[in-house]
Amino acid sequence: VRDRSSVEITLLKSEIRDAGD
Repeated sequence: VRDRSSVEITLLKSEIRDAGD
């Protein structure tokens, strides 16, 4: 289930970027 991990990481990064900016 590598795809799921990648998707979760991408979502986390997106959320962090949204919160950081």
